[in-house]
Amino acid sequence: MHLISRLALVAPLAVLPFIPSVGAATIPQYVYDYAPLIWLHSQDPYRPSDLQQQLDHTTPQVNWTTVASAPLPLTLDNLDQLNDLGNTSVYLTSHEGIDASPEPAWFRGITPDKQGRLTNGSGSVIVLVDHGSGNVDAFYFYFYAYVIDAKLQFNDKREEKLY
Repeated sequence: MHLISRLALVAPLAVLPFIPSVGAATIPQYVYDYAPLIWLHSQDPYRPSDLQQQLDHTTPQVNWTTVASAPLPLTLDNLDQLNDLGNTSVYLTSHEGIDASPEPAWFRGITPDKQGRLTNGSGSVIVLVDHGSGNVDAFYFYFYAYVIDAKLQFNDKREEKLY
């Protein structure tokens, strides 16, 4: 069984915090109508993740040292401020660590409802580039907090590589 989700419906307004002047009414309908579909395999334990939950479980660092002047709490609205605190050297590291045992629940993401929507988080973003005269580029991204290089074993002994 595969869960099917229309990416734009997962969190179509997630772009708004980044571009406050763009409202839902100004996003062309075709951006929603032609959004890509994603298929989530029912046996894959990892799902699209909430972007804010990722930020809640990470600490900005430069050279393995916590950036003391980083905004708290770290949000999608202030994430860009990290650029002034270390430029390309700033990275986000998990509080629990990649080898945490037991594995934190937030690593596994959020399972969409039957309509393919994430009701308790934003797991995707639509980035719009307006070229004027009605020409808009739309880029669709979805986010996974953690992905392990996993394979599924089926009854007929064939393997399907997930990632």
